[in-house]
Amino acid sequence: MISALLFTAKPSFSERRTLLAREPLEVYSGPDFSWSSLRSLSKKGFLVGYLSYDLAEDILGLARGRGPVPLFWFGLYETLVAKDEMSGRWFTWGSDGTRLFCPEPELPSGRDFALSFRGFDQPESRYIRTIENVKEEIAQGHYYQANYTIRARFGFSGDPWGLFRALLKKQPIPYGAFIDTGAGLVMSGSPELFLRVRNGLTITKPMKGTAAFGPGARERLFRSEKDRAENLMIADMARNELGRVSEDVRVRRLFRVERYATVYQMVSVITARLLPGKDIWSAIESSFPPASVTGAPKSSATEAIARHEASPRGVYTGIIGYTTPWGDGCFSVAIRTCELLGEELLYGTGGGITFASDPKGEWKECMAKMAALEGL
Repeated sequence: MISALLFTAKPSFSERRTLLAREPLEVYSGPDFSWSSLRSLSKKGFLVGYLSYDLAEDILGLARGRGPVPLFWFGLYETLVAKDEMSGRWFTWGSDGTRLFCPEPELPSGRDFALSFRGFDQPESRYIRTIENVKEEIAQGHYYQANYTIRARFGFSGDPWGLFRALLKKQPIPYGAFIDTGAGLVMSGSPELFLRVRNGLTITKPMKGTAAFGPGARERLFRSEKDRAENLMIADMARNELGRVSEDVRVRRLFRVERYATVYQMVSVITARLLPGKDIWSAIESSFPPASVTGAPKSSATEAIARHEASPRGVYTGIIGYTTPWGDGCFSVAIRTCELLGEELLYGTGGGITFASDPKGEWKECMAKMAALEGL
């Protein structure tokens, strides 16, 4: 039985590995969380799982309710089955680092499914009023930017693997994830890297700025003063957060516009090297929750999010990924992410709000990001 699959549907030289995890030796999950427990467990084998955004609110003392799946979930595995998506070869990956080529495992092909839209957690009118309130708080100097999100509800029937495969086929991305927590399923098709660590070298790629396809859309996004200001603000936050536990922190790229299946996204690239005595969990603890899905300053923005949003985010805008027992790992930001509990599916979307934001334009951006589910 598959408990977790991290799938690369848009392979590249740096993002080329699909990981398959079967029965875990142990599961670390529930309401009681500690970084030290997670760090200790990660030394025993591979960890695959997630930290929800709701956990971040718990840590920050801003709990406003919880989503339907556990606040955090990690399975511990002695071995993983992996695929190099560039060569197409499968291998078993042992917790001692050994790799042995193996036959291709049988994966669920994905049968038929059906989605029926049930509504958002708020109407467009409330959304627009809230964005106006957020802009007023920005004008008063409470914060500079806040990421405001909404949740859509769908009725679901059929095969969850069918939905997961359809999502990745429609929108190929580097960071796909399917996790069975036992209490519900988490499915993600994220384009955004939160953090990758290899031999102490750390990279993060904060993503801020979105444009739906259309004539001249890529150039308009690249030249948009609003989107550049947001992206620069978030990149600077990510740089400072990595700097707490790293040295040689460098901004490698700013304002790069990347094309995905339904939208353009603006991305910046930051690298660093972990300080002696620091590890991947040090970097995660310093940077969680991700800057791109909170705002600036992060403390004020997260408080505003807890006060204004209509419902808990759940796993959405948390992080999903894996670590190795020797300290490497990779986590995505859990955007384009849904949670499935029986016959109900929840899907989050949102965007960064600044004083220059147009409330109706922000609503349209949310709808553009919902396009991943249209026509499935």
